Amino acid sequence: MSGCASIFRLSSIETKEEDVAKKLLNSMRVTSACRFNASNRLEWQGKMSFVLTTILSLGLILIPLLQNSGVELRFEERGLNAVQIFLAVSVLVYSAIIGKSRFETRSYLLDRCGNDIKDLARKLRTDIYEKERSGDFVDLRRYHEDYRVITTSCENHGRVDFLFAQLSLKGDFEFSCFARAVNYLYAWVSYLAPHFLPVFLMIVEVVLISEMLSFTRFIS
Repeated sequence: MSGCASIFRLSSIETKEEDVAKKLLNSMRVTSACRFNASNRLEWQGKMSFVLTTILSLGLILIPLLQNSGVELRFEERGLNAVQIFLAVSVLVYSAIIGKSRFETRSYLLDRCGNDIKDLARKLRTDIYEKERSGDFVDLRRYHEDYRVITTSCENHGRVDFLFAQLSLKGDFEFSCFARAVNYLYAWVSYLAPHFLPVFLMIVEVVLISEMLSFTRFIS
């Protein structure tokens, strides 16, 4: 029964470390990976948001141009105007949300935080090695304080960033094959979730233009 439970366990099993200094070092390494994951996620979100907003805006420009071009369209003008208003308001709201998200700035701060933690971990690793050779103990108070200052210099990473770090740091976190597959799926769905709505609006816009020009016949 315990073997079956371990196979279907979705959470990870963290590698135990008794040495306090090495435990802090591992914590720094994991947090650094999380910060880099968060930075990359926000950078990608910013780029994708720009692309999607541009495509949606171009579609909104194309629809009235087609209406005024004299090309025969399948839909009545009133219906097209209503759809245009809906898409225009949706793009406006989405653009306002993107503008307040400050993806580039947040990504930069998280990347800098990750690099600072990485540098601090490198110093701690060197200190641990030297103290082990001399038989002394590492003074962790300074490292704890520096670590606290660095980690509070920017926003915290998200749960999905920690999950990707767990999945990538195989020496620190152990998953069963089933748990690794499920968590990878969950992580990627969470990663892509912010773009589901704009992608849906883009698909609606593309289908609408295609239907207007009679390229497709999905709408009767």
